[in-house]
Amino acid sequence: MKRLAALVSAALFLLPPTAHADATAAPPIADDPVAMKAIAGRLRQEAADMRRIAADEHAKAQTGCWKKFLVSRCLDQAGQALRDEKLKAANLESRARAIERELKRREIAEKDAQRAEKDAAQADKQ
Repeated sequence: MKRLAALVSAALFLLPPTAHADATAAPPIADDPVAMKAIAGRLRQEAADMRRIAADEHAKAQTGCWKKFLVSRCLDQAGQALRDEKLKAANLESRARAIERELKRREIAEKDAQRAEKDAAQADKQ
């Protein structure tokens, strides 16, 4: 059992630091809403570019597959590559949506705070 624990800890030690960070990466949170909107926009644009490039590469791969001996295997691999790229793009879009949700949450909290101040001021007047 100790040997297994030692192997696991050694394997985790040898992993690059980004392997741990990517698994638990949270959307970047900044105090500046304009910067957050820009980040979300860039993520969405990058995802759209990834999807477009993946579709172009898939179309090229499909035409190239018909020149190969194992056509079905080649088509399957091209389809899998397309799905993988679409998944990466979806992850980027998910991060963009998380940033946009955080912005919306902050905006609502700010409006609620302003409304509470206004209600408190009116209550003090009465």
